[in-house]
Amino acid sequence: MSAEQQLERLERRVQALQSQAQPAQHEVRAKGFVLDDENGKVRAWLSVLKDGPALLLYDENGKPRAGLVVRKDGPGLTLADENGKRSALLDVDKDGPGLSLWDENGELRARLVVLQDGPGLTLADENRKCRALLFVRKDGPGLGLYDEKGRVLYRAP
Repeated sequence: MSAEQQLERLERRVQALQSQAQPAQHEVRAKGFVLDDENGKVRAWLSVLKDGPALLLYDENGKPRAGLVVRKDGPGLTLADENGKRSALLDVDKDGPGLSLWDENGELRARLVVLQDGPGLTLADENRKCRALLFVRKDGPGLGLYDEKGRVLYRAP
């Protein structure tokens, strides 16, 4: 560790001790917060954006791995793979909750929703074409299977 790094570390310790000696504050206000690890890498970011508050969490390589946002239309939690590509989204909007899953190429492959009239599951191929649809409504369940061109292979009822 260089002399500069040691001095910075010592200054941080002194500041921490000084803040402990001051009376506790009940509230801290800021436009945003960035949390760094011991190596100075950003590991978390919290801010209020135009659409609402957002929290991003980063791995040790600086890749965003999780994000939580609360927008006007509802909250969302995004999870990313080791390359920072979105892999999963859990969200709630005016229509109800949903779970979306993407493949390693960034293509949406599955979507599960719970709507007012019942739950539904859509499965897509690598070209984003719907290949299977399963749902349950008040009047009963339904199933649809489709080929790569979107033609119906099977539908019930």
